[in-house]
Amino acid sequence: MRFPPFDTYGMDDKDVLLLKETCGALATNYKTEFLNIRQRKDVGANFKDLQEDIAGVAIIENQLKKCILIFIKVGFQTSTKYWANPNLSNSSYQVLAFTHMRRNFGTVSIRKKRTIDMLLDVFTSVALRFKNNKAFDNNFHVLAEDKEKTAAAINEETISLLMNIRSEEFLINITNKKLIVECPYTIDPQRTVKLAEFTSCMSVV
Repeated sequence: MRFPPFDTYGMDDKDVLLLKETCGALATNYKTEFLNIRQRKDVGANFKDLQEDIAGVAIIENQLKKCILIFIKVGFQTSTKYWANPNLSNSSYQVLAFTHMRRNFGTVSIRKKRTIDMLLDVFTSVALRFKNNKAFDNNFHVLAEDKEKTAAAINEETISLLMNIRSEEFLINITNKKLIVECPYTIDPQRTVKLAEFTSCMSVV
């Protein structure tokens, strides 16, 4: 596979190699189109806050399922003691996925449930609860502006897809029919394939 038009300026060889392996894994598993710089700008208009950090964009298709993967450059410090020293900073790639869904979920935030969430659930009613599905309720923290609308949209198929990624730390944000799934880790081929699979499957539920 010819290496797609990605921004690799200033990246370590290790990160570029991981990027190549990730692109190869995506192309092996799905019909994958890597966008050129002009096409990338068109997509970036939907992500104005990230536009300057976008390193590459891929469109993933699998039958009727479809999503867009946004590869972004993320800078971090190797040491917080010398924060002002640019020589101690580094960059890596992270990925987020975007798709349109068929049903309106309202405004929703879904993430893996933490211990503090379980403790707060005892005293508050902020999170959406799924008493008929204890396994899902124990694994995911769901916040919704309109609890009734969201509860009606999250059906068994959606729950099944979410349970398939319960071992991940994906951050899921939905605004009506728009879904954005963020992976808070540096790029990894298998995790990126899983991110693409989940997001594209959500496009048809």
